[in-house]
Amino acid sequence: IEKHFDDHHGEKTVCFDQWKRHFRLAYHDEEVGRELFLRHSYLSTLLKLILYKEFMNPEEYSRDYFKDLENFFEKRGISLFHYDFFRWVINVQDFCDDYFEKVKLMDFEAADIFRTIYQEMIIAGVRHRLGEYYTPEILCKKMVEKSYKIGDRVLDSSCGSGTFLIEICKKIDAHFNLKPREIPPSDWFDAVNNIFGFDINPIAVLTTKANLILYFKSKEKYIEDIYINVYLCNSIDPIEFASYADIELGNYYAFCVDLLEEERELRIPGDALTRNNIENFQTLIDSLYRVWE
Repeated sequence: IEKHFDDHHGEKTVCFDQWKRHFRLAYHDEEVGRELFLRHSYLSTLLKLILYKEFMNPEEYSRDYFKDLENFFEKRGISLFHYDFFRWVINVQDFCDDYFEKVKLMDFEAADIFRTIYQEMIIAGVRHRLGEYYTPEILCKKMVEKSYKIGDRVLDSSCGSGTFLIEICKKIDAHFNLKPREIPPSDWFDAVNNIFGFDINPIAVLTTKANLILYFKSKEKYIEDIYINVYLCNSIDPIEFASYADIELGNYYAFCVDLLEEERELRIPGDALTRNNIENFQTLIDSLYRVWE
């Protein structure tokens, strides 16, 4: 992928610039360069390939089938690939063909495998300069056992690979002790849907979502009723917005959005963000983003 990126750099400028814009919130400027972008591209593609194999179970591994992965999850109410700067990798045919051959021979367990992949892919020095120190799994488990009660509303405001959230899910499953094909009760859904994760790092958000989705694979039949509440968010300095009223727009929300060369105010009608309309609004934004990309 390194050679392909260098040979077609002009075509990747928009993705690369947008990636730098987002990741400067999480990384130091000197870290936000070509090497890290390629590592993120590689990691993102690997996460998608694992989900592709585990959930779509394709008879034929090909780039065309792989492109259906995003739609597969969106149809089930899961938005996995917000701000996906790495779709360009699917055009690297030799790389994808080689990876497809290797991945289809592997088996993956519902464990925090993406945590290990992330730690191996991103140089420790880079992560540590960001303050990224992953809590050992055994410590996460002890903290969850001591402090979490079934049904609590939980937010991990810097979720990393999602280890805390996975441990909470394990405790919920242990509490209900469901048999393999038993239909989960409403209290089980209430408990797992009360789990939230934020992270400023888009790769961490993707990693956490992938971990949770893989964890719930045994409940795939009910995946549309399981909310993957993991969001790209700076929990220390969240985006501020205000509510206004306008004769033409009616009630609307105003956000300040940093573009590549300027800051603009984004106005969103209040009705678009109501519970009944939010999913349609999100689908519209995703579609516009893909057209722009």
